[in-house]
Amino acid sequence: MIFVGLSFLLCAGVCAALAGPLFRRTTMAPGDSDPAEGLKATLSRIEADRAVGLIGDPEADEASLEAKRAALSTPRQAASANDMRRLRFIGVGFLAATPLIVAVMYQMTGAPQAVFGAPPPSQGAPPPASDQDIAAMAPPDRRAAIEAMVAGLAARLEQSPEDVEGWRMLARSYAVMNRPQDVIAAYQSLLRHSSGTNEDLTNLAAALIAVHGEGGDGEGVLADTLQTLLAREPENLLALYQLGSVERARGAPAQAVALWRRVLERLPPDAPIRPALEAEIAETEAERGELKQ
Repeated sequence: MIFVGLSFLLCAGVCAALAGPLFRRTTMAPGDSDPAEGLKATLSRIEADRAVGLIGDPEADEASLEAKRAALSTPRQAASANDMRRLRFIGVGFLAATPLIVAVMYQMTGAPQAVFGAPPPSQGAPPPASDQDIAAMAPPDRRAAIEAMVAGLAARLEQSPEDVEGWRMLARSYAVMNRPQDVIAAYQSLLRHSSGTNEDLTNLAAALIAVHGEGGDGEGVLADTLQTLLAREPENLLALYQLGSVERARGAPAQAVALWRRVLERLPPDAPIRPALEAEIAETEAERGELKQ
């Protein structure tokens, strides 16, 4: 129970550390550039990098989605450029350190043989590695140790598939390890045994997008996930936008435009993503007209 409680606090710390860096918007001071133009320039740079092969399609799609996610977020308190850089550094650093923190925390408070199915130490066997031992490991060894713990959790869940919180912990671990295919599988196992939370659905959608691209559907799983999320949160602008991308990729421009217009209706007049979304709607309506001819 101590480990579960500390894990919850750790996840809350991750969310708190990343909420500001990833979603905070700045207000324009005199002389600042237009946020809409900034978003347009960012998307153009991403497409240019994709075109010349600097980044692959999955990375480009993820970068585009993050830029739009930030633009669709609720306006927040202004922060200086230096503050934003500092917050991003803290957030990324905290995320990168999460596997090590989890490993150290579990060594201090947990019972690996009980949770992960490892046999108890035999007579005369060396004691489990301490937090100092883990911290002193070379990066490849540290990662191997963490991966072994995660593999142990996955093995235990095969024997106890009804453990919803275990699947959630496994999915989050895979996300930190940048294994989106495994994130998808873990969340799907979770959803077979519960209705999941809105956060579970959001994380599953993000993993599906990472694997299949912004307009990818993954055999209908992404569309179903987004529709379920929208049934719970009808004002979720990112889910509305992403479902529109799925409908456009499916060859249903009318449905895509309808969803995107719902986003426009809910955006403030000065939202930086508005011009880009209006242009996307116009382009999709042009495609729709061509299909009718």
